[in-house]
Amino acid sequence: MELPSVAALEFEQVKASIKNYLKTKTDFQDYDFEGSNLSMLVDVLAYNTMYTSYNANMVANELNLDTAVIRDNVVSHAKKLGYTPNSYTSSKLSCNITVNNVSSYQRVQINSGALFSVAKDGQSYTYVLRDNISLNTNGNNTVQFNNITLSEGIEFTITYTVDESNENQRFFIPNNFVDVSSIRVSIIADETGVSLNDQETVEDFYTRKNSIVGITSSDKIFFVEEIQDQKYEIIFGDNVIGRKLENGEIVVIRYMITNGSKCNNFVVSPTNFVGSIVGINSGVSDSIITSSSIVPTITGKTDGGSEFEEIKSIKYRAPRWYASQQRAVTPSDYESIIQNIYTNSDLITITGGEKLSPPQFGKVFICIKPKVGEIVSQGEKNRIINEVKNYIVGSITPVILDATPFYVEVDPVIVYDNTKTKKSLSQIQSLIDKTIVDFNLSDEFKNFNGTYSSVKLLCDLENIDSAIKYVMVRTLYKRVVRLYDNIEYKYEIDFYTKIKSKLSSKYTLISDLFCLKGVSEPVFLCSLSDDFSGCDVDKNIYISTVSGRIIGKVGEIDYNTGKVNFTIKACQDTPINIYVIPVFPDVTTGYDTYPVLEKYNGEIIDYDDFDNNTLNPEPVLPVPTNTSSGDSSGASPFENDIIGTTIVNPDGSVTTINSDGSATTVNPDGSTFTTSDTVDTTGDPGVDENINPTLDTFTPETPDICS
Repeated sequence: MELPSVAALEFEQVKASIKNYLKTKTDFQDYDFEGSNLSMLVDVLAYNTMYTSYNANMVANELNLDTAVIRDNVVSHAKKLGYTPNSYTSSKLSCNITVNNVSSYQRVQINSGALFSVAKDGQSYTYVLRDNISLNTNGNNTVQFNNITLSEGIEFTITYTVDESNENQRFFIPNNFVDVSSIRVSIIADETGVSLNDQETVEDFYTRKNSIVGITSSDKIFFVEEIQDQKYEIIFGDNVIGRKLENGEIVVIRYMITNGSKCNNFVVSPTNFVGSIVGINSGVSDSIITSSSIVPTITGKTDGGSEFEEIKSIKYRAPRWYASQQRAVTPSDYESIIQNIYTNSDLITITGGEKLSPPQFGKVFICIKPKVGEIVSQGEKNRIINEVKNYIVGSITPVILDATPFYVEVDPVIVYDNTKTKKSLSQIQSLIDKTIVDFNLSDEFKNFNGTYSSVKLLCDLENIDSAIKYVMVRTLYKRVVRLYDNIEYKYEIDFYTKIKSKLSSKYTLISDLFCLKGVSEPVFLCSLSDDFSGCDVDKNIYISTVSGRIIGKVGEIDYNTGKVNFTIKACQDTPINIYVIPVFPDVTTGYDTYPVLEKYNGEIIDYDDFDNNTLNPEPVLPVPTNTSSGDSSGASPFENDIIGTTIVNPDGSVTTINSDGSATTVNPDGSTFTTSDTVDTTGDPGVDENINPTLDTFTPETPDICS
């Protein structure tokens, strides 16, 4: 007798297997199954077998963490490893509040509740203070509340009465979108006459725990577990691991419902203050302090909000959390623990201080790229450091660094034969954009220490369509530098590869325009190409005006290593971009840097119009545009110039001061530029005042720039 094939699980395969089995019986050897009613019974058996096998397969899959697809089952498996998936978390706002005209009060108190309200896209969001905070005035007219942390969301309260006759009693939080870190649990011993608003009601607050380490039978603790439908349950002790609740006690659960990452990166105005502040004197009623005496100050953007942890993330983190055994020793331990502490993390890298140059022993450097926002706020950094210290073994100091992007700017040139494709020009352009987006998401590229491979990008672009004949990608690198306002600072950046020092254009490095202390017009950073400097290699970084006139040397560039440093005193705190052209387009970024691929230009050429001899493979650095302003209290770069003076600039250009107060610069390539800056014709030409005392010199001279 032929046995049915176990591998036959599809409907037609199962049906054929049943027929073959029946044909082995004498009564059905010559039976016409297709033309009989028995065919319907065979179909029913085949369908039943197929559904049963499918159901058994899915059930078997849900029994393992790796293959489960239903979130409730994935969470259940993670629970066995001691891992609680991340919940929604509230966005945080840090602020300081100054209260004036309070000398007549003994204390000033900020009442708990909503302090700021923000409206965006037609929806209102509130930032809440969970507890009252107060300060003694000590007779002063002003008090200052510093480093106040507010949470976005709405606070809810639910109560249960312990009933020992109900063996199945459980303590649920009935809402979704709960920030688990906001859950507070208190117990009231006697339910008679209880009012949560009554200050005389004694609440015994319990502590949330994530493990049973160090817990005694009398400790007042609770645990939080995710249950079905992304809701949460509060679990208490059993008189072995923590104190057990007694019959009749009141369980009070307070928690926040939040909007998660939707409220990250908000810029909150002090005018959005809606809180209540009172002045307190003993024996009299509290007095509400008017808004005219309240001066809020917002410190940074909102940060820290996140959504439920994804199934993919739970499967990745749960085994690693278990492997860390809740102690931070190895880099993977730190990564797993911090991912659980800061749920808004997109990328995390851990570097021991001994691996740095020079080494910093006894420190571990943590770099976090948030999912929403550019950097982790200082308030969140402090919270992460305080929490991670609970897991650190030994005297190790954690330091959190800001993750910095490394921009690979590409200008793809695509040559295609339009007679060999049905795609339009706009469709090909869309495919190019999609290819760049997909490249950004590739595993080897998007991480810290990410690698950019120009060959891979070329291949991806060539594979867009068979009609593409030729692909060329011009590449330049961009770093973003955040300037410090009115502070003389030495900035150091790294491009991680060799930089071209000889170009057909004037500059090998160029920045956006910015405001420099002591200079009345906007300036930019630049390094000169060998052909313009007249040197083998000019390693200096200069300050230049919009006209291209060099007015000072502020730093150096190492073309072999890609390291750049410069010292300036800016009069702005907004960032600037710095661009260079690499010798080789491939690069691997640093431990605190992640690459980002951007298309800054692009060209699609029909094969019939293509002329290879006119195609320039060298990228062009962007030209600074006059979108910045100079120092309003600074001097003109030409203030001390004498009319009729001819000055040879370090880049080889020649500047002449005209009688009308303007300055004409003749560049080495013969091009000219005239600026209308007015010069002081009455000043003493012998007086040499530096425009910016923080620089070595701003006085035009003819230095030996090759030294």
